[in-house]
Amino acid sequence: LSPNAAGCSPLPVTFTNASTPKNGESINEMSFSWTFGGLAADTNRDQSRTFFNRAGVIDSLYTVRLIASSKWGCKDTLSNTVTVYPFPKADFTASVISNCAPFAIGSSVIGLNQYPIANDTYTWHILDKAQNILSTSSGTSIPSHTLNQPNDTVYYRLITSNVHGCKPDTLIRMFRTIENPKALFSLSDSVGCHPLTINLTSQS
Repeated sequence: LSPNAAGCSPLPVTFTNASTPKNGESINEMSFSWTFGGLAADTNRDQSRTFFNRAGVIDSLYTVRLIASSKWGCKDTLSNTVTVYPFPKADFTASVISNCAPFAIGSSVIGLNQYPIANDTYTWHILDKAQNILSTSSGTSIPSHTLNQPNDTVYYRLITSNVHGCKPDTLIRMFRTIENPKALFSLSDSVGCHPLTINLTSQS
């Protein structure tokens, strides 16, 4: 029974039956019972199955078991494990996405969910309004950026990957500064005789 298989989802695996009946008998005189850790069982000599990661951000493990029987009813059992790796998952949260200028963005605003089994590398891009790259960094530390002007926008893009070559994942979040309030009022009059009554009207 071969191989011990591992890979990204979906993972097609072909199992080659190398059982020997001994006593000078042929493998064609043997019978077989295959189980696949929750997938459909079968009795054919060789098998092919496609395995999926159903565990999300951790490995999915399938125990493949072959029971081989001789024509005399003697039996032997062999088990192997198929490992299906998770896809990378890019995931970070933001406690604030809009603020007054200056808006300092960093670890006090952004929280990273790491998923250490799914992810091996973390690449950060900070992008301007047109999504041109302003800076690039790697790792689990949150890069810092400050929006100094009102009505400005910046994007944080996180790309995660793993050593198994499973498809990378990307997440983008927007942060922006809002327009600052403007205090303004008008007076009904500013000069007059005592007593002077003035009406103030807010135009903020």
